[in-house]
Amino acid sequence: WLVTVDKGAWRLASDGDGEPRIAEVLDQGAGVPTHLVRTIHEGIDGTLWIGTSDRGLLRGEPSAAGRRFVPLGPAEGLPDLEVFALMTDAQGNLWVGTAVAGLVRLAVDGLTSWGTAEGLDPPAVYAFRDDSRDGLVVVLDGLRFAALRGGRIADRWRPVPELARASGWG
Repeated sequence: WLVTVDKGAWRLASDGDGEPRIAEVLDQGAGVPTHLVRTIHEGIDGTLWIGTSDRGLLRGEPSAAGRRFVPLGPAEGLPDLEVFALMTDAQGNLWVGTAVAGLVRLAVDGLTSWGTAEGLDPPAVYAFRDDSRDGLVVVLDGLRFAALRGGRIADRWRPVPELARASGWG
């Protein structure tokens, strides 16, 4: 998937000659209720998740017309309308990184959030990844990092500025 600034999201595929082509476009014409798409993620079960800058999270469900987009925002418990990052973990939980409300896990038993009150400071979450110790490494605003382990923020750190610049991060 390729996310554009104002033209929705494009699923790329190869044509018969192996050349890239646009196989699917998800935009307002396809039922996506906003052009402000920030991130897109296809879950292990095939569910398509779209993070937006103004509508929170959208779940793309198959329908007779292609896809139907179901919003998940504050009314459904999502603490922020601006979503920066999405990922599914090995247990099938959807992880959501938000602009001002931190990290959210959407599991079968509901939503769980980690924000400033839980030690995630600053709360803007730009990316995350499973780590080797059954946790999650979280990339925060200002090139700060945190580790979530056992349901709590276990570590926080910021790389040495010289090392960050040398690796292209500053």
